[in-house]
Amino acid sequence: LDEVAEVGDLVDTRTSLADILNSAKQVEEAASGRKGGGDDDVEVRKGMSMREIRAAMEEADAAEAQGAAVEGEDEALESSLIRKARKARDAKRESKKSALATKAQAFMPEEENEVDLRSTNYAINKNKGLTRKRKKEDRNARVKNRNRYERAVKRRKGAVQEVREATADGTYSGEATGLRTNVRKSVKLG
Repeated sequence: LDEVAEVGDLVDTRTSLADILNSAKQVEEAASGRKGGGDDDVEVRKGMSMREIRAAMEEADAAEAQGAAVEGEDEALESSLIRKARKARDAKRESKKSALATKAQAFMPEEENEVDLRSTNYAINKNKGLTRKRKKEDRNARVKNRNRYERAVKRRKGAVQEVREATADGTYSGEATGLRTNVRKSVKLG
């Protein structure tokens, strides 16, 4: 039981020690004035322009070229490694730029594709808007009624027997004129 009490005391002292150190650190930071408030105006750090960066790199390359001739072989080897690394970096950047350019081209194609525009359809040409889709036959009333008549004639041919013409002299000639022995039209009674 005594050991458990000692561990508990250690935990309490550690947390209180952490609190003390934390408050001391906060006092130091407040005194040094490192952290500004939200109302403080912070000076804008001016970065180097691309022109200045290029000029600095060219000066460094020129200094390396002059220094390599004078200095030992180790530094010449180091400068050549630096040049190789720069070339590799530039090549990687160029490949990334070209890949990004092709991706951008896929999202925003150039104007030359306007020549191959798709043709307009019937609904666009006739300015139909949101009218419902109809069969082509239903668009023209004359065609629709002609087709209805043809269907009605076909139905009637199944229901009504066709009138057959008799011979010109009026004589009966039996099966030669179409007498059918297998057809019965009589009605059975009962």
